Amino acid sequence: MRFFGKLKELLIFDVDGVLLDLMACFDKNLPNAAIEMGLDPAPITQYINDLRSGNKRGFSNVRDNIKWLYPHLSPLENEELLQRFKKQEMENPYPAIPRSKNTVFSLCRQIPIALCTTNELPALKHRLEYAEFNMNWFCYISSWENGHPKPDPRALTIITDSLKIPKENALFVGDWYPDFECAKAAGIEFVAVLSGGIPKHAFLREGVPEDHILNSLFDITQIVKP
Repeated sequence: MRFFGKLKELLIFDVDGVLLDLMACFDKNLPNAAIEMGLDPAPITQYINDLRSGNKRGFSNVRDNIKWLYPHLSPLENEELLQRFKKQEMENPYPAIPRSKNTVFSLCRQIPIALCTTNELPALKHRLEYAEFNMNWFCYISSWENGHPKPDPRALTIITDSLKIPKENALFVGDWYPDFECAKAAGIEFVAVLSGGIPKHAFLREGVPEDHILNSLFDITQIVKP
Protein backbone atom coordinates (compact mmCIF):
# COMPACT_ATOMS: atom_id res chain seq x y z
CA MET A 1 0.00 0.00 0.00
CA ARG A 2 1.14 3.52 -0.71
CA PHE A 3 0.77 6.54 1.55
CA PHE A 4 1.99 9.94 0.38
CA GLY A 5 3.50 8.22 -2.63
CA LYS A 6 5.60 5.83 -0.52
CA LEU A 7 5.27 2.08 -0.23
CA LYS A 8 4.38 0.94 3.29
CA GLU A 9 4.48 -2.61 4.60
CA LEU A 10 3.32 -1.88 8.14
CA LEU A 11 0.88 0.43 9.90
CA ILE A 12 1.37 1.14 13.60
CA PHE A 13 -1.42 2.73 15.63
CA ASP A 14 -1.52 4.34 19.03
CA VAL A 15 -4.63 3.26 20.97
CA ASP A 16 -6.14 6.00 23.13
CA GLY A 17 -7.25 8.89 20.95
CA VAL A 18 -6.72 6.91 17.74
CA LEU A 19 -8.84 3.78 18.20
CA LEU A 20 -10.54 4.57 21.51
CA ASP A 21 -12.33 7.80 22.39
CA LEU A 22 -10.12 8.92 25.27
CA MET A 23 -11.90 12.22 25.78
CA ALA A 24 -15.26 10.49 26.22
CA CYS A 25 -14.24 9.33 29.70
CA PHE A 26 -10.76 10.56 30.67
CA ASP A 27 -11.97 13.96 31.81
CA LYS A 28 -14.35 12.12 34.16
CA ASN A 29 -12.27 9.14 35.25
CA LEU A 30 -9.21 11.01 36.50
CA PRO A 31 -11.14 13.77 38.33
CA ASN A 32 -13.38 11.13 39.94
CA ALA A 33 -10.31 9.28 41.18
CA ALA A 34 -8.95 12.51 42.63
CA ILE A 35 -12.26 13.31 44.34
CA GLU A 36 -12.30 9.83 45.90
CA MET A 37 -8.99 10.74 47.56
CA GLY A 38 -10.29 14.09 48.75
CA LEU A 39 -8.23 16.02 46.18
CA ASP A 40 -9.31 19.11 44.29
CA PRO A 41 -9.91 18.05 40.65
CA ALA A 42 -9.34 21.61 39.36
CA PRO A 43 -5.70 20.97 38.29
CA ILE A 44 -6.90 18.06 36.12
CA THR A 45 -9.64 20.14 34.52
CA GLN A 46 -7.17 22.93 33.77
CA TYR A 47 -4.66 20.44 32.37
CA ILE A 48 -7.25 18.95 30.00
CA ASN A 49 -8.33 22.41 28.85
CA ASP A 50 -4.70 23.36 28.23
CA LEU A 51 -4.12 20.18 26.22
CA ARG A 52 -7.15 20.84 24.04
CA SER A 53 -6.01 24.39 23.39
CA GLY A 54 -2.47 23.28 22.58
CA ASN A 55 -0.94 25.20 25.51
CA LYS A 56 0.44 22.20 27.42
CA ARG A 57 2.35 19.13 26.33
CA GLY A 58 2.04 16.87 29.34
CA PHE A 59 3.82 13.56 29.82
CA SER A 60 3.60 10.24 28.02
CA ASN A 61 1.86 8.39 30.85
CA VAL A 62 -0.66 9.07 33.60
CA ARG A 63 1.79 8.25 36.40
CA ASP A 64 4.09 11.15 35.47
CA ASN A 65 1.16 13.47 34.88
CA ILE A 66 -0.15 12.75 38.38
CA LYS A 67 3.23 13.65 39.89
CA TRP A 68 3.18 16.92 37.96
CA LEU A 69 -0.45 17.79 38.76
CA TYR A 70 -0.16 16.98 42.48
CA PRO A 71 3.49 17.57 43.46
CA HIS A 72 2.65 17.59 47.16
CA LEU A 73 1.57 13.94 47.18
CA SER A 74 3.87 11.28 48.55
CA PRO A 75 4.96 8.40 46.30
CA LEU A 76 2.45 6.18 48.12
CA GLU A 77 -0.35 8.68 47.53
CA ASN A 78 0.65 9.00 43.86
CA GLU A 79 0.33 5.26 43.49
CA GLU A 80 -3.03 5.25 45.27
CA LEU A 81 -4.39 7.89 42.90
CA LEU A 82 -3.07 5.95 39.91
CA GLN A 83 -4.75 2.75 41.10
CA ARG A 84 -8.02 4.57 41.72
CA PHE A 85 -7.80 5.96 38.19
CA LYS A 86 -7.20 2.50 36.75
CA LYS A 87 -10.25 1.25 38.64
CA GLN A 88 -12.30 4.08 37.15
CA GLU A 89 -11.07 3.11 33.68
CA MET A 90 -12.08 -0.50 34.21
CA GLU A 91 -15.55 0.60 35.31
CA ASN A 92 -15.89 3.29 32.62
CA PRO A 93 -13.89 2.05 29.61
CA TYR A 94 -13.47 4.10 26.47
CA PRO A 95 -15.74 3.51 23.48
CA ALA A 96 -14.38 3.13 19.98
CA ILE A 97 -13.94 6.32 18.01
CA PRO A 98 -16.63 6.33 15.28
CA ARG A 99 -15.60 4.20 12.28
CA SER A 100 -12.20 3.30 13.79
CA LYS A 101 -13.16 -0.36 14.26
CA ASN A 102 -14.34 -0.77 10.66
CA THR A 103 -11.23 1.04 9.42
CA VAL A 104 -8.90 -1.30 11.30
CA PHE A 105 -10.83 -4.37 10.15
CA SER A 106 -10.63 -3.25 6.53
CA LEU A 107 -6.94 -2.33 6.65
CA CYS A 108 -5.73 -5.43 8.51
CA ARG A 109 -6.86 -7.59 5.60
CA GLN A 110 -4.52 -5.65 3.33
CA ILE A 111 -1.48 -4.75 5.46
CA PRO A 112 -0.05 -5.81 8.85
CA ILE A 113 -1.15 -3.57 11.72
CA ALA A 114 0.65 -3.21 15.06
CA LEU A 115 -0.13 -1.22 18.21
CA CYS A 116 2.23 1.03 20.15
CA THR A 117 0.80 2.18 23.48
CA THR A 118 1.83 3.08 27.03
CA ASN A 119 -1.07 0.99 28.35
CA GLU A 120 -0.33 -2.10 30.39
CA LEU A 121 -1.29 -5.23 28.49
CA PRO A 122 -4.09 -6.58 30.75
CA ALA A 123 -5.88 -3.21 30.80
CA LEU A 124 -5.33 -2.80 27.07
CA LYS A 125 -6.95 -6.13 26.30
CA HIS A 126 -9.93 -5.28 28.49
CA ARG A 127 -10.43 -1.93 26.79
CA LEU A 128 -10.04 -3.24 23.24
CA GLU A 129 -12.44 -6.09 23.91
CA TYR A 130 -14.99 -3.68 25.43
CA ALA A 131 -14.78 -1.59 22.25
CA GLU A 132 -15.14 -4.81 20.18
CA PHE A 133 -11.70 -4.81 18.59
CA ASN A 134 -10.43 -8.30 17.78
CA MET A 135 -6.91 -8.82 19.16
CA ASN A 136 -6.14 -11.04 16.17
CA TRP A 137 -6.29 -7.97 13.92
CA PHE A 138 -2.91 -6.85 15.31
CA CYS A 139 0.33 -8.57 14.41
CA TYR A 140 2.33 -7.03 17.27
CA ILE A 141 1.61 -5.02 20.41
CA SER A 142 4.26 -2.79 21.97
CA SER A 143 2.96 -1.97 25.46
CA TRP A 144 4.25 -0.72 28.81
CA GLU A 145 5.69 -4.15 29.52
CA ASN A 146 8.36 -3.89 26.83
CA GLY A 147 10.27 -1.53 29.12
CA HIS A 148 10.63 1.32 26.62
CA PRO A 149 7.54 3.52 26.83
CA LYS A 150 6.99 6.40 24.44
CA PRO A 151 8.65 8.74 23.59
CA ASP A 152 11.55 6.26 23.71
CA PRO A 153 12.02 5.31 20.02
CA ARG A 154 12.47 1.68 21.03
CA ALA A 155 8.73 1.56 21.68
CA LEU A 156 8.42 1.62 17.89
CA THR A 157 11.65 0.00 16.71
CA ILE A 158 10.94 -3.12 18.77
CA ILE A 159 8.01 -3.60 16.38
CA THR A 160 9.88 -3.05 13.11
CA ASP A 161 12.88 -5.06 14.30
CA SER A 162 10.73 -7.97 15.45
CA LEU A 163 8.77 -8.03 12.19
CA LYS A 164 11.93 -7.42 10.12
CA ILE A 165 10.32 -4.50 8.30
CA PRO A 166 12.51 -1.49 7.39
CA LYS A 167 11.59 1.62 9.37
CA GLU A 168 11.07 3.62 6.19
CA ASN A 169 8.37 1.14 5.19
CA ALA A 170 6.33 1.76 8.35
CA LEU A 171 3.82 4.48 9.19
CA PHE A 172 2.84 5.44 12.74
CA VAL A 173 -0.53 7.06 13.49
CA GLY A 174 -0.76 8.91 16.82
CA ASP A 175 -2.71 11.65 18.51
CA TRP A 176 -0.35 13.58 20.75
CA TYR A 177 3.15 14.85 21.40
CA PRO A 178 4.93 11.72 22.71
CA ASP A 179 3.69 9.84 19.61
CA PHE A 180 5.27 12.41 17.31
CA GLU A 181 8.47 12.58 19.36
CA CYS A 182 8.75 8.79 19.37
CA ALA A 183 8.24 8.52 15.61
CA LYS A 184 10.72 11.30 14.88
CA ALA A 185 13.40 9.74 17.07
CA ALA A 186 12.78 6.30 15.53
CA GLY A 187 12.90 7.59 11.95
CA ILE A 188 9.37 6.40 11.20
CA GLU A 189 6.92 8.51 9.21
CA PHE A 190 4.17 9.98 11.38
CA VAL A 191 0.53 10.85 10.80
CA ALA A 192 -1.38 12.83 13.44
CA VAL A 193 -5.10 12.49 14.11
CA LEU A 194 -7.11 15.16 15.92
CA SER A 195 -9.46 12.69 17.62
CA GLY A 196 -7.32 12.67 20.77
CA GLY A 197 -8.00 16.32 21.57
CA ILE A 198 -4.76 17.99 20.48
CA PRO A 199 -5.57 20.83 18.04
CA LYS A 200 -4.22 21.04 14.51
CA HIS A 201 -2.14 24.15 15.16
CA ALA A 202 -0.22 22.33 17.89
CA PHE A 203 0.90 19.61 15.47
CA LEU A 204 1.79 22.21 12.85
CA ARG A 205 3.89 23.97 15.49
CA GLU A 206 5.71 20.69 16.14
CA GLY A 207 6.57 20.40 12.46
CA VAL A 208 4.00 17.83 11.32
CA PRO A 209 3.15 18.56 7.65
CA GLU A 210 -0.43 19.69 7.13
CA ASP A 211 -1.24 16.81 4.78
CA HIS A 212 -0.09 14.43 7.56
CA ILE A 213 -2.76 15.72 9.96
CA LEU A 214 -6.15 13.98 9.74
CA ASN A 215 -9.38 14.41 11.67
CA SER A 216 -9.60 10.73 12.55
CA LEU A 217 -8.25 7.31 11.63
CA PHE A 218 -11.06 6.82 9.12
CA ASP A 219 -9.56 9.58 6.98
CA ILE A 220 -6.47 7.48 6.36
CA THR A 221 -8.56 5.46 3.93
CA GLN A 222 -8.86 8.58 1.78
CA ILE A 223 -5.11 8.89 1.26
CA VAL A 224 -4.14 5.25 0.76
CA LYS A 225 -3.30 3.96 -2.68
CA PRO A 226 -3.21 0.26 -3.63
